[in-house]
Amino acid sequence: MSFKASFALLPWLVCLLAAIPVSAGASSTTTIELRPVAEVRPGPVRLGDIAYLHGPDLAMLRELIALPLGNAPQANRAITLERHNLAAWVSSRRPMAKAAYQLQWTGTERTTVQVPIQRLPGTRLAEAARAPLLAWLRQFGERTSAELISDLQSLPLPVGRIEIRPRPLPPTLPLSRRIAVWLDIYCDNRFARALPVRFEISAWQAVPVAARDLPSGMPLSSGAAQPALVTHDVDVTLLGVHPLSQKELTAAIQDAAPQLRHALRKGQPLTSQALETAPAVARGQWITVEARSGVIDLQLRAEALQDARPGQTVRLKTSQGTAPLLARVIGPGKVEILQ
Repeated sequence: MSFKASFALLPWLVCLLAAIPVSAGASSTTTIELRPVAEVRPGPVRLGDIAYLHGPDLAMLRELIALPLGNAPQANRAITLERHNLAAWVSSRRPMAKAAYQLQWTGTERTTVQVPIQRLPGTRLAEAARAPLLAWLRQFGERTSAELISDLQSLPLPVGRIEIRPRPLPPTLPLSRRIAVWLDIYCDNRFARALPVRFEISAWQAVPVAARDLPSGMPLSSGAAQPALVTHDVDVTLLGVHPLSQKELTAAIQDAAPQLRHALRKGQPLTSQALETAPAVARGQWITVEARSGVIDLQLRAEALQDARPGQTVRLKTSQGTAPLLARVIGPGKVEILQ
């Protein structure tokens, strides 16, 4: 056969060889060497994190190295993976296009997967929580304290840069003898965990207290001959509600005519919940009633049958003894007839 004829048959020969299946003996082998201990970072774990891989096909190696196995354990725990389970998992995930490649497992029969840890001292946690708590307490008094009651142990965390972020305490948070400050802990800008740190607190403030037993409905004024209230230092965390300061009481007396909503015992602090605006019309009070008929303004006297404040409706009884009238309160001791 001439050289020219043989050259003409080469394309057919190439096609014929390509159609012959590759035997197992002629396949390329990728070796997966399982490590006895694998230290991983928090988050997803890949096959390349727990084993060494060797093989001739770079694309195949990259695919196997990136094969996901699940999430890393918590920083203070470890998990064990068996080699035969890993082999079954990897084989089930291997693309059909790579079926000609053989996987050879070497190394240990099992691997321990863990996240390397560092210890965050409990003292650092306590100080991180105490600082914002004391700043929050200053709104209630200059003399404050915060005693730690949580049993804080050193906290295991992943290795990395630690950042402790205390959650803000709302200004309207109800006062209580015990309070918790929540800390959000991050490692390398990744949220690690949240932790409450509990304290027993006190905050002393000069607040108005009853100078004697005071009845419900008693009006409060700054010009009284015998003061109903005196100023004492009180631990306001024992009140359960935010106290009323002397400045706030003075402003309330100037703006309106406050009275006690409920009785106060001698020495009992005054709170905003204990005050209410005195009614403009009191039950049993004789008041002036204004009525308009066309261009004529009429006035008469009537007795109020209930307490009412400006803008509220009140029932009245006239001296003539007729059926009760309904009127709207327009000021202290004054009402107008509803049309």
